[in-house]
Amino acid sequence: MLQKSLKRKRYLIVLDALYSCEVWDGVRQCFPTEDNAGSRILLTTRINEVACYASTENLSLQMNFMDQDESWNLFRSVAFSNEALSSEFETIGKKIAGKFHGLSLTIVVHLYGDSLVLVLKAITNKD
Repeated sequence: MLQKSLKRKRYLIVLDALYSCEVWDGVRQCFPTEDNAGSRILLTTRINEVACYASTENLSLQMNFMDQDESWNLFRSVAFSNEALSSEFETIGKKIAGKFHGLSLTIVVHLYGDSLVLVLKAITNKD
């Protein structure tokens, strides 16, 4: 049904965290193989074998983990809009950012839940 509705239409499909070649084989059957000029399927995976298997034109891009400074900068910009922080706040924030092991998506997803920011503010509030 999906294949029929996408045929002769232009689309962008994003598949996140694909974890096996078998899953890709099952999913790709849902999409048209012809009459889809200009359409794209973008997938993400941590497994190089899956990326190579799914790629039709060898267009895979390997992303590296962020280092501690990059993780902290992203954490700070998302959580605090780069506002000035006390040294205590910065120390706690850097420890938390380190727990994400350089995974940018993890940092952003967790911070947009707002609860982590509220916890940080409560920890450092000495009123």
